[in-house]
Amino acid sequence: ALSDTPLLVGNAIEVSLPERDVAKTMAVPRDALVMRADGSYVFRVTSDGGSERVSVRAGASDGQLTAVEGLLNAGDLVVVRGAERLAPGQKVQIAAQGTVAANTASLAPAAKPPG
Repeated sequence: ALSDTPLLVGNAIEVSLPERDVAKTMAVPRDALVMRADGSYVFRVTSDGGSERVSVRAGASDGQLTAVEGLLNAGDLVVVRGAERLAPGQKVQIAAQGTVAANTASLAPAAKPPG
């Protein structure tokens, strides 16, 4: 968008071009992803306070968010800190929940293992 101020020859301007098309996608905090030789996954917090491993395929990143494809739903709680040390079924204690606003993302709040 240009202002109403006329541009003169030699004026410096800044132009930004998108790197890719905007797409609505599921995204999680980059720190929630656990990447191993056997694939990528996140830990979802279950209704009883346990944890379950959910396999995902990581996509493009945009700042602190990474797009994922897998069996996650908008609003699922995912473990952001300490997920690499969790075992499926291990209980977690929710320390803080945060929401990140992003135009192209549905984001799950954060949880961490107890202790």
